Amino acid sequence: MKAIKDPDNERYKEILEWVGDEFDPEHFDVKEVVFGDPDKRLKDVFR
Repeated sequence: MKAIKDPDNERYKEILEWVGDEFDPEHFDVKEVVFGDPDKRLKDVFR
């Protein structure tokens, strides 16, 4: 979080590229979050 909030940080560009060029640490919209099916994930793990 420190790096992405500070354009002078040596890792700023790398992390911004990783998150997709736009990042607002204060933004959160539950409608934008996609959760996987935990039952399916467990079944995949224990095949």
